[in-house]
Amino acid sequence: IREGVIILKNGALRQIIEVSGFNLFLKSEEEQSLICQNFQEFLNSLDFSVQFLVHSRQISLENYLEKLKEKEKTETSELLKLQIREYIEFIKSLVEKGVFYQKRFFVVVGYEPALIKRKTGFLSFLNFFKPSKEKITPLVSFEEKRGQLFQRVALVKDGLEKIGLLVKVLETKEVIELLYNLYNPGVIEKPSLRILREISL
Repeated sequence: IREGVIILKNGALRQIIEVSGFNLFLKSEEEQSLICQNFQEFLNSLDFSVQFLVHSRQISLENYLEKLKEKEKTETSELLKLQIREYIEFIKSLVEKGVFYQKRFFVVVGYEPALIKRKTGFLSFLNFFKPSKEKITPLVSFEEKRGQLFQRVALVKDGLEKIGLLVKVLETKEVIELLYNLYNPGVIEKPSLRILREISL
């Protein structure tokens, strides 16, 4: 991962955009029709592939409850202290009844560089029917590929913003955190991962 860009083994690049969500069914019929039309136009305007990702994950409310307790200690008004205390008990009762999930939405934009295949030996044509061991060499540098990727990302951002969505391109630490959570589905998501504190970026 370099400058927020994921570099795959074959030299291809990926960039992740986080997108806000809204409930389409709470909109009027005219708004729904307009949103669907704009989304269709957005998809038709793309001449490259994108991936839509919905990530649901169990979250912990422990840090939130700790902040409320700290707020209760520093509050001078007895009435507000009582309200905070009651609110904490209310949150605890909700936690006891079930788990809480956070749903996040992402668009993954990719760029596949042009590749040339270089044979590994003079008589490599004799290995035609054997598993391929060809070396692949990228034709362009990382900076050039990143420039092409950024153009695609800008096009996707513009299209999504026209629909009325808020978008944010993930930075390196945010990409690491997302990938960590995706590859560790059994771990409750934490607001601050130790791996992020250990990595010097």
